[in-house]
Amino acid sequence: MTEEKIRTADKSQPAGKLKKAVRVLWVIYFVFLTIIFLSLTSVAFHDILSLADYCINLVTLVGLYGFVWSKAIGRNQFWKAFFGFFVVWEVFVSFVVPVLMPGLEMYGAKELGVVYDIVGIVLLAPLLYALYKYSSACQNCAPVILKGSWRSLLEWLHFSYRQEELKAQMDGYDSLKFHRTARGMAVICVVAVMLITLGFTLAGGNGMIPALTNPQFWFTVTLYGVATLFVYLEKRWANMALFLIWTIDKISTGVMFPKSIFWQIVGWLIFAPFFYRSYQVETAKARLKAKAPAVAETEPKPEGDSHPKT
Repeated sequence: MTEEKIRTADKSQPAGKLKKAVRVLWVIYFVFLTIIFLSLTSVAFHDILSLADYCINLVTLVGLYGFVWSKAIGRNQFWKAFFGFFVVWEVFVSFVVPVLMPGLEMYGAKELGVVYDIVGIVLLAPLLYALYKYSSACQNCAPVILKGSWRSLLEWLHFSYRQEELKAQMDGYDSLKFHRTARGMAVICVVAVMLITLGFTLAGGNGMIPALTNPQFWFTVTLYGVATLFVYLEKRWANMALFLIWTIDKISTGVMFPKSIFWQIVGWLIFAPFFYRSYQVETAKARLKAKAPAVAETEPKPEGDSHPKT
């Protein structure tokens, strides 16, 4: 019996190693595609067709992530429809657009050259395979949405706290050092943003005086300052306000200066998680506070003498 188990284990080892190797290749493929996607950010606003293709490619990256890490994101009916749409879109962009609009250069094709075309053809086949398998409810990915799948994605990206991390923040809400609390880290991030903004303002001006007389600089300082003050005062809405202000700031700057879109995305990814996690902690605190009176009301009252004294 022992020999049979050993033989079975020996047979399963090569299969297990092959599966791990394939998984590693898929992870490398995902990272490589993500780098290419980010590199196209600066030229995504070259024309409306490039922008549409860029947004569609973003959805494909989400699907590829779900396939590689076995995460159910959305319903598989959506992914079935999207897979068909994506195939039609690629045929349209690759064969129809050059005929109908011969002068159009998507993503500034002249600057990117033949390399982009070759890389696109080589990398498209695995992506189509992954999207097809993901939309077909294969054994590697769930066919329907799972409760908390979006939260799992945020946790994997370190955008939100895991349950044990959130519990640690709640338990140490008043005892942790300020810079270790979620709201403390959010405040520190705003200070860092202000210093970076001042640095860029000084770099664009002729010195400290022009920077301090710049109305845009003071508007930014006031906006972030007021939101940060209420974050420090433990106001939940202020954390979400800070998150939205930072998001709108990056989007508007990216639209005004398309060549800086890549760095706007990087800046947003660096600081936005801290604002969101602070909001997450304050939300959990508010829910706990709301449950406290309800628990107190449901507690049994001490039994007393129900009959009046005579």
